[in-house]
Amino acid sequence: MDRTPLENTVYKLLHAVVVGKAYSQIALDKEFRAGAYDSNARSYITKLFYGVLDKSIQFDWIIGKAVQTPPQENVSIILKTGLYLLRHMRTPSYAAVDKTVELCKTVTQNSKIAGFVNAVLKKTASVSLPPVTDAESLAINASYPLWLAKKLIDRFGFDFTREYLLFVPSPLTHIRHNGIRLTREEFEQKYPQITQNKGEYGYYAAHNTIRSLKNSDYVVQSAASVRAVRAYFEPSAKKVLDLCAAPGGKAVYLYELYKTAGLPVKITACDVHPHRVGLIKKYAYSAGANLTVMQSDAGVFRPEWERAFDSVVCDAPCSGLGVVSKKPEILLTLAPADIASLTALQSVILSTAARYVKPGGSLCYSTCTVTEEENEGITDGFLRANPGFEYAGKPVTLFPHTDGCDGFYIAKLKRVRGD
Repeated sequence: MDRTPLENTVYKLLHAVVVGKAYSQIALDKEFRAGAYDSNARSYITKLFYGVLDKSIQFDWIIGKAVQTPPQENVSIILKTGLYLLRHMRTPSYAAVDKTVELCKTVTQNSKIAGFVNAVLKKTASVSLPPVTDAESLAINASYPLWLAKKLIDRFGFDFTREYLLFVPSPLTHIRHNGIRLTREEFEQKYPQITQNKGEYGYYAAHNTIRSLKNSDYVVQSAASVRAVRAYFEPSAKKVLDLCAAPGGKAVYLYELYKTAGLPVKITACDVHPHRVGLIKKYAYSAGANLTVMQSDAGVFRPEWERAFDSVVCDAPCSGLGVVSKKPEILLTLAPADIASLTALQSVILSTAARYVKPGGSLCYSTCTVTEEENEGITDGFLRANPGFEYAGKPVTLFPHTDGCDGFYIAKLKRVRGD
């Protein structure tokens, strides 16, 4: 009889992400759709899966204190699973070690490796994390790549970066009422339980609470995303283009803002990948938003769109550092060269988007990251090269520990001249 069925599932998921480069949320959703898991099992799997990903870099340091040579990837995943069970789950030490050893036997079919795992876990019991005094110790405690911790410290200072990286976001999910279907007052009357954790931009709710709501009555959307869309909103705009719209949340909310204000608008929402275009269509249909959805590469100029839109939105591809609490695998693969590659793409997208803006129109740029190169570096550089545009208000960078939401950058520009 399999003594570690849930741990086996977690191992399979971790292997898919770490080795197979799968996206954590997609892998987890696929597993839950395929398997018959009750709510307790889903909760356990989710916590252990994301916990290991979140602590992976820190666990590499801990394992390094117990072994001279890094173990093979599959053994490393097993050891990290055991470390999370030992340090962060309500599992007695003997049971955590037993589960991990049994998992190792199942995965490797090798009793010697299982013995090695047992010995390493016992050695790590005496390993404590270092006090946070410098970049290296902060990176270990926060489970961040050292190069990235240093980059953030250089930009924001040590104290701010320490608070940022060690901040633990709420596990609750941010949702908002679907204003296309019902008002906020109607939503709260229909679901009074949702008002227990009410915020400025929506509600924070546990998964059990969200499952009790009718799908068409609410939208899962981060507070940062809601705030960005409100900044994009231009009441006088009649034609709006969202160049990087998938999965569709921002375009749908923009449509809602215009509809509830009684303002006519045509919103075109695009993505470069066909399957992501499908996600936008599904999102819009579910919410009741009337969008024109099409496939288009944001970095390739379309002559028929030149100066055709009152407002153009670029929620650009980015490093995603503002959402690592939801996508911890980002920190396991991101490299300095990736940011350089992204900034090149972001510059192309913003410059292309600018050509679609009418005189007097707005150009909106946002990312879910906090690096200067991808944020101010892009918009400041664009303005230096395009004197016909200027900032429409000061750009905003949001942080989890100061703003209670995802890390995010929001900049709105205006075309003040026709050149």
